[in-house]
Amino acid sequence: MTNDAEARFRRLVARASLLDVLLGECLEVGQPSEIAWDDFVAVATEHLSRWARLETRAALSLLLDPTTAPASELLLRGQLEALAHLSWISEGSGAAGQRQRALCYELGRLKRYRDGWLKMSPEAVSHLPNNTAEQLEHDIASLQQLHLEAGCRCSGRNDGAVEAQLRSLAKILKQPAIYELWATSSFVAHQFGYDRIAKPAGKGLTSASEATLGDRVKLLSWVLLVYGYMGQAALQLTNPNQQVRFASGVRRYLGSPSFKRATREIGPDSVYS
Repeated sequence: MTNDAEARFRRLVARASLLDVLLGECLEVGQPSEIAWDDFVAVATEHLSRWARLETRAALSLLLDPTTAPASELLLRGQLEALAHLSWISEGSGAAGQRQRALCYELGRLKRYRDGWLKMSPEAVSHLPNNTAEQLEHDIASLQQLHLEAGCRCSGRNDGAVEAQLRSLAKILKQPAIYELWATSSFVAHQFGYDRIAKPAGKGLTSASEATLGDRVKLLSWVLLVYGYMGQAALQLTNPNQQVRFASGVRRYLGSPSFKRATREIGPDSVYS
């Protein structure tokens, strides 16, 4: 790898970070400075898109170093799960249907947080206010009442629904990678993808392997593919008139001569091909 090629890649990553700035601007156009507590579509969109954007920025940072770049694949999981929830909410029938689905998501999110919190030792949660458990139970009870009033009897959206939603999205968008990347990033999350970071070292042993420039370009393309769909799903819910602006920015980046030139670095022997 030449210094020039590395410099070009770093410029690509720097330009990619501007897409997050663009999405932030698109989400904020014409929106109130504060989200009303009972605007559950906006609340869910904020919760999901904020984390997904944070994970995207973290992935871009990891890609700058060949020794940490493989870990960026792990962060695709959170982005894809945000995409799954956002797209599911947007499929609700009209504003009322989307509000109901957002309530389902928020109720499930709080229940998972409560259940996880209760499993921790007192020492592990000592930094939290003493009334955290009581506040969570109060919030869950309030959401359950609103949830029932909205006409839904489910116990809240759960993580198990993500896989089915991503399978459906992959078919609708004719983009198999939407589901496949969730599956492979799940492997990486559980340390199954050792082939991503290993190379033969003789006598049946393996040693750590730095990501090639081509590998990093491939990972970058995956991060941006998922980010583009996630951003569109978030805007569909809260600011649909900004979707074209955001999509145009993503397309300009992926269609730029510099990005197309970079993709030629992806070799046929890449572990990410």
